[in-house]
Amino acid sequence: MAVTMLLGAACGDDVPVGGETDGGSSTTQMASTGPDPTASSSSTSSSSSSSVSGETTGSSTTLADSSSSGGELSSLDVEVALYPEQPMVVDVTLVGDTELPDDLELTHDLDDGVRIAVLDNPDAQTRTYRVRGLSPVTKHGLTAATGSLSVPVSFTTEAPLPGFISSFDVTGESVGERPYRMFDLSPFPASTTSSVFVVDPAGTTRWHIGYESKDPVPGRLDAVTASPAGTVHFAMQNHFIEIDEMGTVITDISDEELGVLGMHHEALVLPSGNIVVLAYSFQEVDYPGAPNTLVAGDVVVEFTPEGDVVWTWDTFDHLDPQRVLEPIDGWTITHPETEELAYDWTHGNGVIYREDTDQFLLSLRHQDWLVAIDRESSAVDWILGPGGDFSLTQGSWFAHQHSPQWQPDGSLLMYDNAVEAPSGVTTDALARAVRYELDFDAFTVAQVWELDDQDVSSPFAGDTNLLPESGHYIVLDSTVLTKEGFRPRLREVDPAADPMVQWTLDLPAPYLAYRTSAAERLVGEAR
Repeated sequence: MAVTMLLGAACGDDVPVGGETDGGSSTTQMASTGPDPTASSSSTSSSSSSSVSGETTGSSTTLADSSSSGGELSSLDVEVALYPEQPMVVDVTLVGDTELPDDLELTHDLDDGVRIAVLDNPDAQTRTYRVRGLSPVTKHGLTAATGSLSVPVSFTTEAPLPGFISSFDVTGESVGERPYRMFDLSPFPASTTSSVFVVDPAGTTRWHIGYESKDPVPGRLDAVTASPAGTVHFAMQNHFIEIDEMGTVITDISDEELGVLGMHHEALVLPSGNIVVLAYSFQEVDYPGAPNTLVAGDVVVEFTPEGDVVWTWDTFDHLDPQRVLEPIDGWTITHPETEELAYDWTHGNGVIYREDTDQFLLSLRHQDWLVAIDRESSAVDWILGPGGDFSLTQGSWFAHQHSPQWQPDGSLLMYDNAVEAPSGVTTDALARAVRYELDFDAFTVAQVWELDDQDVSSPFAGDTNLLPESGHYIVLDSTVLTKEGFRPRLREVDPAADPMVQWTLDLPAPYLAYRTSAAERLVGEAR
């Protein structure tokens, strides 16, 4: 809910301002000349010759109006709407004593990284601007100006949401293409908060949403993605959730509503508008020396935005549970209903869709496989990885991979954790971003590129994506091992440069980041 502050304004000599405080008593401040970005007022309004500032708490403070001369704009009233649920966004409404000119601009006095856009023009004398990228709990000064009229606007933003971090350390320079970087960030393994950040090339946080975890399920979110409409969606606590920039929930569909067990790792929106997530499937399997073992597989679930399931695909129906890479007494999944421990056989960690072939590509960490699934027939078209359908002719195979991404030239980019089963936290496995070319006539595959600085172990998660205009990649090392715990880092990579890494954003420890993406605009700005 917005907290709205109003203040009327007039031109002419200094004018005292009267207002009500929380206790109901009046306060008076004399006018001062010029904009004051450090003023502690919640709203400000002025004319070209003077400015007034006053602090209110949801009430209105009004000054005598002045008449315009010759039909030209001579004064502005200002209304500032603050949002406790999203402190980094503020709406500023300007109301003129006559029609507002087209060249009336609102700018931040000190921070050129703040983005300001017209939100609404309800009539010729009123215009609302949305101000994005503001620091929380900070005194901000803005200026509304046209011709000789310059009006200061000052306010203090609301307190930050749980998990907020104002900035991150950056080395190097980003190419500036799609300059904003979005990523999730959660303390690991505690998951006391779960956040989504959007940062600029300097590492300054420009948008953030944060949640405190809800017992007994950790609050970590997965597969955060921004939509072209300016919304954000992700999977969290067995729910598919879509929110707008203010954090307002647009869509919330639970695994229970879908009739599936658990929801994890993926929240993919298809071109049709349908949604794809991963859920769990459980069966008892007899293994040598381990009969009646409860085993967890994965189910790909496609459903409509209304929550109607239209397609599913279960690993138990198409793959052999006897193909075991991880020790049976090693990785486990807790059954969402019975709380029994189950052997984590496939560990699906991502799904992508290829529209021209109508195929899903499913990444199975504990099989070291990428499985191509024909959506119409549900048949397995092919399997990429050791023991699959392709012969490797150049380079090396991936292991325990994440984030496969089809490239415009038909090659396949992915994050290779390089953890060979039986897996564990080890500094011997050096993670990398890697790209392969697939020959579907000969069923051969060749490694054609890899990041040239394999210097860290990052055994879990990870992401890599193409910046198509420049040919750069952004690479998220989700779990770099340090003495403080896992420390994620985000890098921009130029495959033609030496060294390839051009820009690095260091995230804190002990934290986990799962997915990243790049954008030209902030959340809330449609593309």
